[in-house]
Amino acid sequence: GRAAEAGCDTPRLAPSLRAVRGPAAAPARGRLAEAFERQLRRVWVDRVLQTVPALAEFRGDDHRALLERFRALDRAWLEGNRRRLLERLAAKRPAADAGLLAGTKLGLLKAEMRRKRGHMPLRQLFQKAGDVVQAITPCFMMSPISVAQYLAPGALPFDVVIFDEASQVEPADAYGAIARGRQVLLVGDERQLPPTTFFQRIEAGEARADASEDGAAAGDLESILGLAIARLPDRCRGSLRWHYRSRDESLIAFSNREFYDDALVTFPGPRSERGELGIAFHPVASGGYRRGAGQFDPVEAQAVAEAVLAHAREAVRPGAGPRRSLGVGAFSVAQQRAIEDAVEALRRAEPDGPAEAFFDPAADEPFFVKNLETIQGDERDVILLSVGYGRDASGRLAMNFGPVNQAEGWRRLNVLVTRARRRCVLFSTLRASDLSITDATPRGVRALRDFLDYAERGSFPEVTAPAARDAASAVEADLAAALVARGYGVHPRVGSGSTWVDLAVLHPEVPGRYLLGIEVDGAQWNGAATVRDRERLRPAVLEGMGWALERVHAVDWVRRRAAVLDRLVARLETLRNASVAGAAQAPVPAAGPAPAAPRIDGRGGSPAKPASEPPPRATASSTLAEGATAAVPSGFVAYVRARARRLGSPEQLCDAAPTRTAPVLGEVVKGEGPIHVEEALRAFLDRWEARATARPKEAFERALAAATSSGEVVRRGDFLWPKGMTRPSVRWRGDEACPVTDAERIATEELEEAIRITLRTEFGATEEGIVTATCRRLGFRRTGAGSRTAVTSALSTLLSRGEVTKDREGFLVLR
Repeated sequence: GRAAEAGCDTPRLAPSLRAVRGPAAAPARGRLAEAFERQLRRVWVDRVLQTVPALAEFRGDDHRALLERFRALDRAWLEGNRRRLLERLAAKRPAADAGLLAGTKLGLLKAEMRRKRGHMPLRQLFQKAGDVVQAITPCFMMSPISVAQYLAPGALPFDVVIFDEASQVEPADAYGAIARGRQVLLVGDERQLPPTTFFQRIEAGEARADASEDGAAAGDLESILGLAIARLPDRCRGSLRWHYRSRDESLIAFSNREFYDDALVTFPGPRSERGELGIAFHPVASGGYRRGAGQFDPVEAQAVAEAVLAHAREAVRPGAGPRRSLGVGAFSVAQQRAIEDAVEALRRAEPDGPAEAFFDPAADEPFFVKNLETIQGDERDVILLSVGYGRDASGRLAMNFGPVNQAEGWRRLNVLVTRARRRCVLFSTLRASDLSITDATPRGVRALRDFLDYAERGSFPEVTAPAARDAASAVEADLAAALVARGYGVHPRVGSGSTWVDLAVLHPEVPGRYLLGIEVDGAQWNGAATVRDRERLRPAVLEGMGWALERVHAVDWVRRRAAVLDRLVARLETLRNASVAGAAQAPVPAAGPAPAAPRIDGRGGSPAKPASEPPPRATASSTLAEGATAAVPSGFVAYVRARARRLGSPEQLCDAAPTRTAPVLGEVVKGEGPIHVEEALRAFLDRWEARATARPKEAFERALAAATSSGEVVRRGDFLWPKGMTRPSVRWRGDEACPVTDAERIATEELEEAIRITLRTEFGATEEGIVTATCRRLGFRRTGAGSRTAVTSALSTLLSRGEVTKDREGFLVLR
């Protein structure tokens, strides 16, 4: 009223008041409060954008470049870690020139590998040379039973023991593997299958001797995962809740709601309509269930088998695209066998048909038929599910669905219905309305009724958005309206789970497919736990599912609306022009399978070589000394003789002053030290072509006295060392021109280091093996008595100092 108008008649508001009174404002006078609030917010936003440095300096293009740099560095960091690990593991592998002699651990293993029959039992081999096997293949893939069968207690420790599908491992079976590790990681899902109860014997009246103070006994906890949840404080969840296997959210949505309380983070696919992806229901004519004669439905089994053959024919058809793997899951063993028989009968009817190639057991993901007790851990592109239960010939339906009726039947159902990556088809004679549910109905049966209803509808009867999802922001709504004005269809907040794409732009030419996903820095962006989750992992998962993504920042939209819109339209036109049927849905090729760890199951086999393995480490074996006739072993260097030059006649040597001859001796010792005094005499006299007679030897002694007095040469027993040398190189003396032919002429310190290299290279050896292997590495073709004595003496010194010890198998090893 006039009173309010009078209250606004102030110097600061006078211009606004005049504008309101003017004729131009007449159409808006009914919405003045709304216009005022809008202008106030605009002024406030402009002021904040100008005064907050982080916002004033923000440029979308610069920020996108920064994000790309972060993503590249993050990927490089992870790849660098992988390479560093591979390099460390490669450095521990045996050298190619090792293990050629008996009496060493590596020699034992190589001898077993060369055998064609009569192999040593694996348990004994691992006990004797397990550390060698670990150096070659540091990762073992074994079942808990295999661990107990092939690895003797204390014989082969591991840094980390990882249990996959830990919900299926009983505590008693797990303890042996846990005891062999320094750290244990238990990976599993307590909402999936517990350990099987087949052949399990429960002792009547068994004492609860293992009960803890809190009253929970290990025997009461069905799996090692359950025991860990009860006893261990450290649990890692985070991204383990991310479910990115399913290419369509409908494949996981039922389990997420029914069993996980919508706690799983799921990701939408880039399709607005369900076609060859998602959940589907295939009704089968009822009345075929055989209650007393087999407890299966042959009509349903036949329908599943025909669908299998149809899938196989389509998969091998020329131009059909990438092979879609297939698996069948049955609700009972009897139905599984009926389906297997039906598939086999159809295959026999077309023994040479093109579909037969699909059933190759050597395929990366071969076809299978399994039941709900055995399917955990398997996944395929397409899964066909067969309920198998239904009304019999008289129309009677018993509410007995085998394992689903058991106390943990809902967990079996959870496993069965989540095996598909791209499509899941449920075959059933039953409808949800056929099942009568009461308060006493087991949870598994209630879940089965709900799953039947979900598969028939293709969705839940009501759509309840997760609590974490707020209404679309003003920026999202404004951006969507701008794109619609440019002629594009836009769906907001695409996704049924806790993760969604803020705006999805429909493909103009391909119905049911999204052309582009647009993410805005709203509530979902703010709620990310880490920058890596928000800016790299989450977009990577979505792009892996086939999305093309663009990011729009609110600051950029407010400041540069036209430029941002032009950029989005340009990207849309590029995608539109480049797209062909199916291109937008084609997933980014997955990384190649990780190198398989050796399976220790008694059947032998060798591990696959990783494709990304770094080149073999460079060793001294790739270098030959000048004039050498064989390769220098790893860790050794070729023996190099000091450069000889003629200095005069023997008479001149005998008459020379020590001040002239001492530097010559120093040069010999510097080039060949530590050197035996007799070898030094030989090399010294060669400079004057003198024989080792009395007078030349006296000249040598004078030179030696002068050299040691000046400190250029250090004498330690029978060996001469150059000044400043504390640890000698270990030299290979296999060159025919090398003057040293016996280990007696090698310094003890050099022999000790040669023994260390031998033990590191061979992973351990007997005393005889050490002597022989060390002499061969030094370059001696035979092991004489003198060499044996010298090496044995050096070994005794290492033993007395505790550097070398015996392991439990009697091999000498480095401590």
